[in-house]
Amino acid sequence: MFDLLRGPQATRLVFGGPDLVGPDPADQPRTLYGIDVHTVPVIDGTGTAREIYGLPAGGPTTAVTVRPDGYVAAITPA
Repeated sequence: MFDLLRGPQATRLVFGGPDLVGPDPADQPRTLYGIDVHTVPVIDGTGTAREIYGLPAGGPTTAVTVRPDGYVAAITPA
């Protein structure tokens, strides 16, 4: 996970809902406020990653945008 978040870009982690594994990264925004964004579909079979970000287990499809400095910028519906 740390390798995904490292770099000069923001990272948009997309947690799929019950009926969706994750979106196609090609369909996601590539910039946010002038910062490059790398979109990563997250497959979280155990729910551990959702728990780390405070997302409910089995919840709706949700995006967590992590700033280049590692702080969470936003948690939004995907």
